[in-house]
Amino acid sequence: MRDFEIRSNKSEYDKCQIKRFQKVLNDLFDNFIQDDGFICGGFARVCLEEKEDFKDCSDIDIYCKNIEAFDRIKDRFLSDLYIEDRVSPIAISLKYAFSGKYPIQLIKPFDAGFIHTSSESVIEVLNNFDFTITRAAIYRVEIFSAFDKTKKSYKLEAIADEDFFNSSNTLVIKNIHCPVAQVYRIAKYIKKGFTVRTMEIVKVLMDWENRPLQYKQNLIEALQKEDPTQEEIDKMEKLLHVD
Repeated sequence: MRDFEIRSNKSEYDKCQIKRFQKVLNDLFDNFIQDDGFICGGFARVCLEEKEDFKDCSDIDIYCKNIEAFDRIKDRFLSDLYIEDRVSPIAISLKYAFSGKYPIQLIKPFDAGFIHTSSESVIEVLNNFDFTITRAAIYRVEIFSAFDKTKKSYKLEAIADEDFFNSSNTLVIKNIHCPVAQVYRIAKYIKKGFTVRTMEIVKVLMDWENRPLQYKQNLIEALQKEDPTQEEIDKMEKLLHVD
C-alpha cells in the first residue's frame, strides 16, 4: 500500500470554477508565470474552495514546466519589486518589497523516482501531491478568435482532485512517498486547523509496515544521527522523499 492513487486512463481531476482572487491570479499569470508554469497546492485550494470557512495559506507555490521556464519566471519576479528571501535546495522564496502580497515559493524542477516537480502536464505535477485538499491547480490556456485565427488571448482554468470538495478541511491521503515525511505533513496541517480521520493515520502505518526492511533500516539510521532541522523537515514536506 505504498501508493494510494488509482492509476488508470480515467481522469482523477475535475474542472473547477475559480471563486476568489481572480485579480491576483491575472496579475501573476499575465506578468510573471505566463505559459511557463502552474499554481498548485494551498493557494489554488483557497481560490477554488466553495466554503467561506476555508483555511488560508501563507504563500503561493508556483511549479514550472522545465528549468528554462523556472529561470524565466524567476527573472520576471526579480525584475519587478520582488526580492529573494530564502534559497533552499528545493525552492526559492520571493517576497514583495512592500506589504500586501503573498510571498512566492518558486519550486525548483526536480525529477527522481516518483517525484516530478516540473512537467509540461499539470496533472503529472499534481500526481505527486498527497492530500486531496492540495491536489488543485490553476493554469493558463490559449484561446483563439472564431473570426481571426491569428488573434490569441488567454483564460485561466482550474482543476482539482475528484474528492477535493468532499474532503474540504479534512485530510485525506491519496499518495505517500515517505511515511516519516507524511507524519510531519499531517502534524503541520493539524496545527493549521485541519482534521484527520483515524483511517488516514492507519494508511501511514500500513505504508511503513509494507516498506522493505532495508528502507526502514536506512531511514532509522539517518534519523538517529540527529534530529532533523527545520529546513530538513521543510524539504521532506515539499518532496515527500524519493522512494
